[in-house]
Amino acid sequence: MKGVYHTTSRIDGLGICAGENIKKGDVIQHIKGKVRFKINKNKRDALSHPNWVGLKKNKWIDPDYPNKYLNHSCNPNAGIRGSVTMVAIKNINEGEEITVDYSIIEGDHMWEMECKCGEKNCRKIIRSVQFLSERQFKKYLPYVPKYFQEIHKRYVVKQFKNGQ
Repeated sequence: MKGVYHTTSRIDGLGICAGENIKKGDVIQHIKGKVRFKINKNKRDALSHPNWVGLKKNKWIDPDYPNKYLNHSCNPNAGIRGSVTMVAIKNINEGEEITVDYSIIEGDHMWEMECKCGEKNCRKIIRSVQFLSERQFKKYLPYVPKYFQEIHKRYVVKQFKNGQ
């Protein structure tokens, strides 16, 4: 596991940064925290816990420090292996903010958020995994949790059957 710390972020107030150089493929952290079960009844419910990391349908982790400060980027440098292991998807320099595309850890179709990442490829509005383009989704593999891979696959098949 790699050393990380929280610090100010250009993305959203606080973020987590690499305390050392991290090579592509290295495990950064295991996301730990209290497991929460919640059924979202509407969009407001879906947006009520922006720091939670999805595990399965209606099941999330409310991450402990420092991962509570993990920010989204449309050009992330980390992904998730398994369901809670954060892995570098590219080399990360010491002092660089560690980011994940929140779309790969959220499956609720009502969830969305305004993006503040500032990347050239910023999507402006971030939605759950089923709304990722096929190209974007494949770029993150294999670092998309299996549950969210299945959601994306079902959505793509459904779109194909509906002729979209």
